[in-house]
This record gives sequence, C-alpha cells and structure tokens, in this order.
Amino acid sequence: MSASSKYSLYVFVVLVGCVVALFIGMGMFRMYQPLDRDHPYGDIAPEQKSYMRNLRRRSFNALAIAARRPDRVYTVS
Repeated sequence: MSASSKYSLYVFVVLVGCVVALFIGMGMFRMYQPLDRDHPYGDIAPEQKSYMRNLRRRSFNALAIAARRPDRVYTVS
C-alpha cells in the first residue's frame, strides 16, 4: 500500500470513530437526561389512540387476508 492510500484509510477510520463517538454520546445523554414529558404534547388523546388501534387492525387484517390466514383476522370496531 502506498502512503496516500494509507492516509485515506486513516481519515476514513477517524471519521467513522467520530460518528460512533457521537452516537454513544447521544445515547448517554438520552439515558441520563431523558426528554421532558411534562409538556402539553406529552400524550395523545384517547380518540387518537382508538383511531390508530383500528387503523393498525385494518392494516393487519389486510395483510392476514393477503397471506390467506383467516384465523388472524380481527374484528374492527
């Protein structure tokens, strides 16, 4: 290997190391300083939860029907 190709390899390794260090730092920050859950947008409304549950069930039912698994079809209210 020539000196210039080693230099490129070293730069690449340093950049990858910096990205890994950044992700580790972000993870540690999130672990020790969790997000503030007391803001007004903390939880979704029960109506939205119900709507999303029904939407997931309809999507799951469509997949179950496409996979020919009628035993996996759930009723949607």
